[in-house]
Amino acid sequence: MGPSAVTPPASRRWVPWAVALGLASLFLPGWWRAYQLTVRAERLDAEIAALDAENQRLLTEMHRLQYDPDYIERVARKKLGRVRKGEILYKVAPPEDPSTSTSR
Repeated sequence: MGPSAVTPPASRRWVPWAVALGLASLFLPGWWRAYQLTVRAERLDAEIAALDAENQRLLTEMHRLQYDPDYIERVARKKLGRVRKGEILYKVAPPEDPSTSTSR
């Protein structure tokens, strides 16, 4: 057997490379797209989980605002500044920043 039996002729050495390149060009775009869709799906799953948690928090607050008088009072006092009859509301002003004062 001569050297031609061990190695294919130079004219056919490119055939396996061409086949591999052709297969890669067919499958790589699909694999890349699948990877992108997987990343997007993971991001959307995380967003859905965050929205579910926020939705649950809001449902709990809605239920408390409908049925819990103590919670309603606490929210009215804190967010709306409401007071009971006979109470006096004191608001403490924040200390003045010395760098913005105009007096010497």
